[in-house]
Amino acid sequence: MSDSSENSAQTQLVSFLAIVGSILLFALVIYLAYLPNRPAPVDAQLIESRKQQLAEVEAAGNSALRDYRIINRNEGVVVVPIERAMLLTVQELGDPAIAVPSETPNAE
Repeated sequence: MSDSSENSAQTQLVSFLAIVGSILLFALVIYLAYLPNRPAPVDAQLIESRKQQLAEVEAAGNSALRDYRIINRNEGVVVVPIERAMLLTVQELGDPAIAVPSETPNAE
């Protein structure tokens, strides 16, 4: 009976080691195959350059939304801030005398 219990213990040990080995092998395959490779670090000077470009673009966008500008003085084309344009639009839509008449076909 002692041979049977030794054989059983030895079989359990081999099974345990095989399971642990399989899990470790699977983890190694996952690590090598699926984990992304890290890109090379970006240069600090490039990061600062991009931040400066972003700040310039944001400033230009904010200026376009908040500043008055004359586009064509002869034709009276101007740019008004977005808040003012929304107020003028609401006023125009609220007062039919100010609103631009819609084009309707003549019934003649």
